[in-house]
Amino acid sequence: MATSPEIAYQPVIIKTNDEIEDLADVYNQTMEKAHRYLEQQKRLVSDVSHELRTPLAVLDGHINMLNRWGKNDPEILEESLLASREEIIRMKSMLEEMLALSRFENDEMDLEHLSTDLPRIADLTLKNFKLVHENFDLKMINLIQGEGLAKIHENHYEQGLLILLDNAAKYSPGETKEITMTLSEDENYIITSIADKGMGIGEDDIGHVFERFFRADKARSRQIGGTGLGLSIISQLVDNYNGEISVHSKLGIGSDFILKIPKVKPNEE
Repeated sequence: MATSPEIAYQPVIIKTNDEIEDLADVYNQTMEKAHRYLEQQKRLVSDVSHELRTPLAVLDGHINMLNRWGKNDPEILEESLLASREEIIRMKSMLEEMLALSRFENDEMDLEHLSTDLPRIADLTLKNFKLVHENFDLKMINLIQGEGLAKIHENHYEQGLLILLDNAAKYSPGETKEITMTLSEDENYIITSIADKGMGIGEDDIGHVFERFFRADKARSRQIGGTGLGLSIISQLVDNYNGEISVHSKLGIGSDFILKIPKVKPNEE
């Protein structure tokens, strides 16, 4: 059955300098939000259906094998159950991250009254991260003169840091397990840098790392874990707060992710 063509949203243009023009502006804003929301939901459904094909096919294969003959072989049974469990965990993580990304895309932040002490949150986050990554040398360098207040919810900043720290740890499989978090500032931003000495990112891939589901060296990435959504979540989060995210990296040397969040100026405190 043929699908109906997509109808593009057309704003209502009225230039009367009165209440009718104001009403048209409100209508246009409402319709633009609704159109954007529908497009995001369509993309979410499309992404979910595409990304779940592989893990569902793997589960189907294991179940069919067990149903035919594998359940009678203890070794095959254990291997299939373990593999199926890993795929279920991966699907759960993927769906949670996709829903988080969808929420960030639809959030409209009131930035005017936000003020979070980033050095405090960064220090606490790094200490908590150390508890589950005892084999890493984790350092924090604070170059900020003063409080380091920025316009972001503290739980969103913590979530962003955890994604970057987890990413740095995953892609540091060698003997050099060092991650350094550096906080600094310029006139407009509080800047957080998270640098590792891991695998690094190639020149062909570095321009795509913030895209949905992108993973450099996909075969190895699947072994390491992850869904390819973490950096997309950060990119959307930072965009919501009028910030910036970038990365400098070289293969075999490591990566440095730089997160910039608008700072609270003295006259805004």
